[in-house]
Amino acid sequence: MNNIIVFLIAFIFSTNVFCQGITKSDTINFFCGGYNGPYSLKTVVPKGYQLSEWRYTEGYFKTFTYSDSSIITIHCGSSIKIPILNDKALKIISKTEKSRKGIDKINGKYWREDNFGVANIYYKYVSNDHLYQYDLTFDSFKIVRIEQSD
Repeated sequence: MNNIIVFLIAFIFSTNVFCQGITKSDTINFFCGGYNGPYSLKTVVPKGYQLSEWRYTEGYFKTFTYSDSSIITIHCGSSIKIPILNDKALKIISKTEKSRKGIDKINGKYWREDNFGVANIYYKYVSNDHLYQYDLTFDSFKIVRIEQSD
């Protein structure tokens, strides 16, 4: 009986820790100009990142870097070659009209790039353990045109 109780406590604790990893997130909202803009970019990213930004004349890159070296980058702007991720070591596993996903043949980590015209997002260096969480982040990405009154 004691073994069952210990097992149940361990199971509940491990499930709770796993679920906390998925639900600990920040909602982010960025402004993006662009053609027929402006736009609001919104998604939910896992917590525990350092945010860096690189601006250039036609736009910006915002990169969320995590302690395991995985990154999420949001690009808003123009004058950039698409797809952004074009390293020969990146093997494509699946592809749609707006999205590519694959694995890095050198380090075995996963990557994904989604192109929305006005914005592009990608992740790199993601381990199999965190792949589901990163895909949820990308699946939640929304672009909304901001209506301007005259």
